[in-house]
Amino acid sequence: MAVNIAAIPETLLEAELFGYQEGAFTGASKGGKIGLFEVAQGGTLFLDELGDMPYATQVKLLRAIEKGDIIRVGGTQAIHVDVRILSATNKDLALAVKEGRFREDLYYRLSVFPLRIKPLRERKDDIIPLVQYFINQYNTKFTLNKSFTPSALQLLNYYSWPGNVRELKNVVERMSILSNSDLITATDIQNALDFDTCQMPQPADTRSNTSIENEYEAYEKQQILQALRVCEGNKTKAAQYLGMTRSKLYRKIKKCNLE
Repeated sequence: MAVNIAAIPETLLEAELFGYQEGAFTGASKGGKIGLFEVAQGGTLFLDELGDMPYATQVKLLRAIEKGDIIRVGGTQAIHVDVRILSATNKDLALAVKEGRFREDLYYRLSVFPLRIKPLRERKDDIIPLVQYFINQYNTKFTLNKSFTPSALQLLNYYSWPGNVRELKNVVERMSILSNSDLITATDIQNALDFDTCQMPQPADTRSNTSIENEYEAYEKQQILQALRVCEGNKTKAAQYLGMTRSKLYRKIKKCNLE
């Protein structure tokens, strides 16, 4: 069961998480309502954007985790819940603890097995595979046949991506809709992204277009081989799997010497 903390008004968050009794407040449903902790009974509750949780609610979350008990809003009886907690945030919770915005005891209670996902700017090798994945999605969704030129991919690699994968996905979608031809060019990328001078490629530090193109072609070849394996050699199904037409797949198979 997933809940986005930032998407729920502060005044309603406690009732959403722990439920409420009939008559607990004006507008409360007749018979009350169970909360997400009870809905997730015996399973997992994913708390997304945890860093946005109000300080007062953090106290009750800590009790629920520590004791395994919750009390509905307006209620007096403790309800035992057996729920595994996963949480995520894009904020620095350690800093929030120092600044008094996040409870230290809750922070350490949740940090049983922390995982830090690096920002996209620190994992450049993921950019081209993600671009290919997203463009295939939008080609299928919008019945298009778009692809990126090597110089466009090079610019995508140089961008710092402050919005991480979400920003990359949005840019690919925007380009798939707004580009004037099937080939999305470096000019299209420059118009879509806010490049600072320091972000622009410098001749001494850049890889050649040939290098970028070879890298892209190697990735495409790998994707085609995987699709053919998954589809047991059926090229029609493989084309659907890759989000392209069968004729385009045949051209790429010939180009990659996979015949």
